[in-house]
Formats: sequence, structure tokens, C-alpha cells
Amino acid sequence: MIIPMDEIAFHSYAGYVGVKILASSLNLNKLIDISTDMVVELMRVEQGCLMLFNEKSGELSVESCKGLKQKQIKKKTSIKTKKDVVKWIVEWKEPILLSELAEPRVKEFFRAISEEIEHGICLSIPLVAKDKLIGLFNLGEEESGKPFCKKDLQMLSTISGTLAIAVENAKLYQDLLKSYFSTVSARIIDRAEFPWDVKSLARHHHKRYDGKGYPGGLKGKDIPLGARILAVADTYEALMADRPYRRGFAKEKTLEIIKEPIGNQPDPKIVQVFRDLAVKEEI
Repeated sequence: MIIPMDEIAFHSYAGYVGVKILASSLNLNKLIDISTDMVVELMRVEQGCLMLFNEKSGELSVESCKGLKQKQIKKKTSIKTKKDVVKWIVEWKEPILLSELAEPRVKEFFRAISEEIEHGICLSIPLVAKDKLIGLFNLGEEESGKPFCKKDLQMLSTISGTLAIAVENAKLYQDLLKSYFSTVSARIIDRAEFPWDVKSLARHHHKRYDGKGYPGGLKGKDIPLGARILAVADTYEALMADRPYRRGFAKEKTLEIIKEPIGNQPDPKIVQVFRDLAVKEEI
């Protein structure tokens, strides 16, 4: 069978966009922005936004957007996701046309996203890697007003798989860099002389209260008090700060999250004291 030239050009360009995204950058922020620009321009839609999924918090957060109401969209940070909806999206994997969506709970979920980001979603592309939800790419209407066709879905299916892998690689790279610098922020301290016990604080402040985590051998009150205090402060700072894969949480949200792991990490009593001081504006 002879494939028409426009069909060949179509699939070639889909492959080109996928390769371009995969090779664009290991910097997660840059990768996300480049991908958003390319997909919105390629599909000729009025607006689009890329959301990343945080498995721990169960939230999807807007990381990049383009088109109408861009500034408003960026102010909207995240939306809570139910486990059964995430499971459905992961199993579905294909681009989701909202006009043809039959699942009530999933329709309600996308309706909530539309309200949160203040623009209508016509098509959502799940980013799935190794049967894990990485994020969603949500697109508004085409500029022409025409509905999305089969070719559009085929192209987006190709691109979404590549983008999911690229995002996952960028995340792993960021984690690798963090581990590397932590090993180096430890060797420097180990060679330095301090008038107080800084080494044990640096060494043990990532240690979990229940004994899990690095390094091994200590748990509970056996972990140095200074390291337990530093662990709480470090967790608070990490949640408040912007990261390549999400924006920092507001203070109120951070104080809610920080109390969740009470019992294993970090020290629950120090968490409570820290929260009390934070509420009183003494931190």
C-alpha cells in the first residue's frame, strides 16, 4: 500500500518533535517549558498547560503554561488527585478527549482542573512511564475551532511517551546531582575542625526517627538531638522552597504536611514544638 506524502510528513514530524523533546535538556524546568511551547504551537491550540504529579502528596501541580490567561494559570499551583482516578489514567494511557469521556469520577476530576486553572480542557494527554503517572498535558480548543482528529491523537500518543521518559530522566538526573553534592557537603565537613559537633548533625539529619534511612544503626532518641532538630528545619525548608519538579508550598500547607509523618520521620515532639513556634511567627 502506498502511503500518501502528507501521511509520511505527519508521522515524520511527530517523530521529530519527540526526539527534540527527549534531547532538549536534563534541566527539568527548561525541558518542561520547551515541551509546552512545542506542543501548543504544534497543535495550534489557544492554550495549554503541563502538570506534574507528586506521588507523595497525591497532587498535580501546574509547572508550565502557554496561551490565554497564562499569568492567571501560573498562580494556580495544585489540585488533589484521588487514587482511583490516577489508576484509571495510568491504565488508559491514551490521550483523553473530554467530549467522549464516560467515566463520571474522571469527568469530575477534569472539571475541577478546568476550574482551578481557569480555562477549558478539550484534550488531556497522560504522561506515563513504567506504569506510573508522571503528569498531564492539558490542551484547550484548537485556534480554528475544529475538533481534534485521529491524526492529532496519534501524534500526541507518540509525543507523550517520549515526554514522560524525558521528564523521568531529568528527575533522576536532579536526584543524582543532589546525592553527589550531599556526599561532597559530608567529605568537606569531615576534614574541617569545628568548636562543636557539626559532623554528627550533618551525618544524621536525614536519618528517620524509626531507624530507617542513611546512615544505619540509630533510631529515636539515639539520633543526636541537634540532628533531629535540623531534620525538621530541613524538611520545612525543602517543602517551602521551589524545586525543579514543583513550586514551593505555602506556609500553612507546609505545616500541615510536616505533621503527617509523625511516628517515623522526623521526631514527633520536635515537629510539634516547631509547628507551635511557626504559628506564633517565632520562626
